[in-house]
Amino acid sequence: MVTTMAAIKITTIIAVKARNFLDRLFKRFTSFSTVGRLLGGTMNYLPYPTIAITIFIAVFLAVHYHRSNAKQDKAYEDFWDKEHKANLAKPVDLTSLSYITIPLAEFPLHFSDDPEVTEIEDALEELSRKRILNLSGVTNTDLKLTYGAANLASMQDIADNFESLTMLLVDYAKALMEHKNYAGAVKVLSFGVEIESDMSSNYTLLGDCYKELGDDSAIKELIETLESREFFSKKTAMDYLLSLDSQIS
Repeated sequence: MVTTMAAIKITTIIAVKARNFLDRLFKRFTSFSTVGRLLGGTMNYLPYPTIAITIFIAVFLAVHYHRSNAKQDKAYEDFWDKEHKANLAKPVDLTSLSYITIPLAEFPLHFSDDPEVTEIEDALEELSRKRILNLSGVTNTDLKLTYGAANLASMQDIADNFESLTMLLVDYAKALMEHKNYAGAVKVLSFGVEIESDMSSNYTLLGDCYKELGDDSAIKELIETLESREFFSKKTAMDYLLSLDSQIS
């Protein structure tokens, strides 16, 4: 084990050698530049520890930069390796997948003659005849690996159908709530929770419905359900529900 005095001695030797090298470099520089002539003499006044610390910092930064680049290169290589495998993945039979079924029979359809409400109901009925899966957070590369590269376009459509469904459920629930049909809105929004909607408004509106219906325990259950979910706007929904719960506690 190197002692403290030995370490200081080694550092000093390195500093001396570095200073001598820099002196030679500056002398060469001063023969070509006026600026160099102005700066060349300053090296004589730099103490050895300062030079050593400067070299240490430079080496440290160089090593850190090299490691950072190595990690980026590895991630880059891993991505393209995975993408290559995904492009070679064989297609699977999409007819055997467990698609989401919209329970239209449980929804309070045709409760209003409002054209906007009718448009939402028509959209839900049309969507019910399409294939729907919750593929939130799944990348195109993973879609190809799981379902085959040839099925990518089909899987993207299936994922888009889910996004359309989650938005329609919220819009339909809002229309029901405007007509004071909170029980009907609960059926619609509860289905959204069941399929793990990633729209925060699905959860906040459901909490409002439970509050209007005086179902305090349902708000607590919804909070417990939301705790196990992970999506971008989860915190917004959770904060709102916790606020509702504090008002009734």
